[in-house]
Amino acid sequence: MAYKNIEDRKAASKRHYYANKLKYLERNQKYRKYIKDLVRDIKEKTPCADCGVNYPYYVMDFDHLENQEKSNIISFFAQTGRVGALKLELAKCEVVCSNCHRARTHKRLE
Repeated sequence: MAYKNIEDRKAASKRHYYANKLKYLERNQKYRKYIKDLVRDIKEKTPCADCGVNYPYYVMDFDHLENQEKSNIISFFAQTGRVGALKLELAKCEVVCSNCHRARTHKRLE
């Protein structure tokens, strides 16, 4: 529908959203779950880059490499649902266990 009046267009968009709200919520929920599963899968399958041990996913961290510019935190992408941006950011990281991550960070800050 082409509305010349911007207020009419806004009202039509709002009506459409409320009429289809459940569909939008379900779609967004599926997409967020897909992203979380993608990140979890990477953490589960990748051993620590430093010690080589394959810990459970909740022990593994993404560590941004020193020479790479960090555009955002990985967990942010799970909320915003931007898979392309997530993959670009993951390319700038290594998967390490939390102990090795803390040791790396300490060495960088010395």
